[in-house]
Amino acid sequence: MFTASLIRRHEGLRLEAYKDTVGKLTVGYGFNLDAPAAKALCASLKLDYDAIRNGGSITEAQADAILDLQLGMVNAQAKTLFPNFNQMPADVQAVVQDLIFNLGLAGFSKFNQTIAALKAGDWPGAADHLTDSLWFKQVGSRAVEDVALLRAA
Repeated sequence: MFTASLIRRHEGLRLEAYKDTVGKLTVGYGFNLDAPAAKALCASLKLDYDAIRNGGSITEAQADAILDLQLGMVNAQAKTLFPNFNQMPADVQAVVQDLIFNLGLAGFSKFNQTIAALKAGDWPGAADHLTDSLWFKQVGSRAVEDVALLRAA
C-alpha cells in the first residue's frame, strides 16, 4: 500500500519510546502513546503498554501491526470527511491519509480551504492551500512530498 510506505518514510521507525517534537511519547511509526486509545490499541495487539512506556521496545513487525491498525482508522476517517474518497486518485488518497495521520482528524479538519479544494477535485488548489499553511513550514520534506503528489495528480 502506497500510503503505508509514505507514512513509514515520513515518520521513520523507532522501536523504543521517545518524545516527539511536541513532547508526546511515541513509538514505532509515529504511534502516540499518549493518545486516549493507545492503551486499548496495544491491548488488541497483546502488547504491554506500560512496559513500552517505561523503556521497553517493540519489534518492527509489531510497529507494522500498529501502523496497520492506525491506517484502518485513518482510512475510515478520510471516508467520513470525503464521501467520494474511493474515487480520488491513489496519490490524493495517500496525501489525505498522511495529513490525517500527522495532524489527527481534528487538526486536519481546520484546513477548510484545503478540504474544500479536495472535495471539488482541485488538487493543485489543495496543494496551494497546504503550501500557504504553517504546517507546510513545520514539517519539512513531508509537506514538500505531499504537495508534489497533489500537483502531479
